[in-house]
Amino acid sequence: MKNSIVWNNAEKKFDLFHLQPVTMNLEQGSIMGLIGENGSGKTTLIKLVLNLISLSGGNIEVLGMDSVTKQNEIKQKIAFVPDETIFYEMFTAKEVNKIISKLYVNWQENVFLTICKNLRYL
Repeated sequence: MKNSIVWNNAEKKFDLFHLQPVTMNLEQGSIMGLIGENGSGKTTLIKLVLNLISLSGGNIEVLGMDSVTKQNEIKQKIAFVPDETIFYEMFTAKEVNKIISKLYVNWQENVFLTICKNLRYL
């Protein structure tokens, strides 16, 4: 079976924290939950997958692509849903559409606006 995400000895060193090398796979079609105490590295692991912070060692593959050298291609194929929507509460649905559409090459404005209308955001 193919993997959606592969962590191969991925690690991150900060001054006061060290995410020890992580090696694991997320198979396509699977759902993974990251559970752990505050400060255990859950957010760091996600930021490494998205290449929002640099790896200190190892590598990560997303959809068969290197997370560092192919980050733009990867970000066109994935979605990230944060636990809070503070940013979007400041904007209307049409303003969010205008901002987000610049991030995705294949953005479908009509689909986005239809969903917003169905959810009564328009």
